[in-house]
Amino acid sequence: MPAYRFSGPETATDRDDTRSWARHLHFSTQGWTRMHWIIAVGVTVLLWFVFGWAFGLLFGAVAGIATFLGWVAGVVLAGALVVAAFFLMVLVATRMIVDFFS
Repeated sequence: MPAYRFSGPETATDRDDTRSWARHLHFSTQGWTRMHWIIAVGVTVLLWFVFGWAFGLLFGAVAGIATFLGWVAGVVLAGALVVAAFFLMVLVATRMIVDFFS
């Protein structure tokens, strides 16, 4: 069963469409307002810097490099490893929260 039910009964075409994450993301963000995007991007950037700071402290301590350079390396690593995943998670969560309260 797909994470989102589209209007009307589920068909084989709906099931096939949800197998492609790009299509799923397209359907998940249909009807989004500017506020949806502001929340999703804002939370993603916040998480990026929190993880960057954490990775920076870790790299600064373990690698013995300057804390600022470690923080920069952490931000880059966090961006490369987790920002896309967090962004997708935040997109889905924001849609669910806004739909719940509307």
